[in-house]
Amino acid sequence: MAKKILITATELNLIQFWVSHIEKLIQAGYHVDLVCSHVGGKLNELKDALGNAGNPKLTVVDLKRSPVSVHNLHGFFQMRKLLDRKKYDVIITNEPVMGVVTRLAAFRQRKKGTKVVYFAHGFHFWKGAPAHNWVIFYPIEKITSLFTDVIVTMNREDYHFAQNHFKSAKVKYIHGIGIDLSEFVFSEETRNKKRTELGVNNDDIMIFSANELTTRKNVLFALEIIKVLVSKGYKSIKYFIRGQGPLAQQMSDFIKKNNLEQNIFLLGYGKDILEMNCAADIFLFTSQQEGLPVAVMEAMSCRLPCVVSNIRGVTDLIANGKGGFVCELGNVQDFVTAIEKVINTNSKDDLVSANGSVLQPFERNSVFSDIYKILQEVSE
Repeated sequence: MAKKILITATELNLIQFWVSHIEKLIQAGYHVDLVCSHVGGKLNELKDALGNAGNPKLTVVDLKRSPVSVHNLHGFFQMRKLLDRKKYDVIITNEPVMGVVTRLAAFRQRKKGTKVVYFAHGFHFWKGAPAHNWVIFYPIEKITSLFTDVIVTMNREDYHFAQNHFKSAKVKYIHGIGIDLSEFVFSEETRNKKRTELGVNNDDIMIFSANELTTRKNVLFALEIIKVLVSKGYKSIKYFIRGQGPLAQQMSDFIKKNNLEQNIFLLGYGKDILEMNCAADIFLFTSQQEGLPVAVMEAMSCRLPCVVSNIRGVTDLIANGKGGFVCELGNVQDFVTAIEKVINTNSKDDLVSANGSVLQPFERNSVFSDIYKILQEVSE
């Protein structure tokens, strides 16, 4: 009889990471059901994607991203009622709020033999994190680890921490949730076409970022870097940012105040990340916190030198002189110096020569093999 799996996550998480894996699990003979919360306005998009991935049953519960939302109590009872009605061999859960609610709601099912696997896409506490993150999220993860059979981590820092502090569960490490490298391949033709479309000349230095315009992504800090570079004489820099978020207006004000309208361009949301990566000369990533950044992997796959923050997850991908340069978080001069190194180097190909081998374990099929192996182990 087919093994029954329940996967729980936000609808955004399912769209971004799980749809292709769900399709392969169904093809491998598993019966897959899904539970999601609706936090990002992408529920219809998810339903469309699932329709082409085996059309598994989807249930929506009332959960919010904030751990203190009163809606989460209602979502907990919805989840527990669902789990009481149907027995699963394995429950896979993702993200902090959904992960906590699912594991607590599955308490009675674990006693009956159901295995619970928690995919940690990046703990909300990390080396250098604000104290309140540790005060709030570490105790929650510590307690809920007692209701977990396997914790799956996606970067080395989380893996070693979980091994040392969450001893009641088995701890596994996988290379993220998978990226389709075939979708991100450099093309000279694409590069030239996109640069022409953007008005970027051959002698211009094009820097690119793709991220939400939020404090966590440190986007105002990125603008400070460009401001310093322009003041040092790099007038031909053109910095393009793909993304939306609450800091958009503040960023626009910064650009106008510092007369950087010819150097910094806020493009909003777009589906041309491949084209932008091909067109750019440098990928800039100033984030303060990540689990494992897909945007950096996409840029690396396009052989784009990356100048990145020295933070968890990012250092699993980039080292100084290998893929780009790693900079001290919050140190403008460190980033400026790294960008100057890329601009002035005569061996950009050497910088990115190892990208293919570094990224191979993160490829979607490779990651699915790791997930499949974990499911087989817990189902024995």
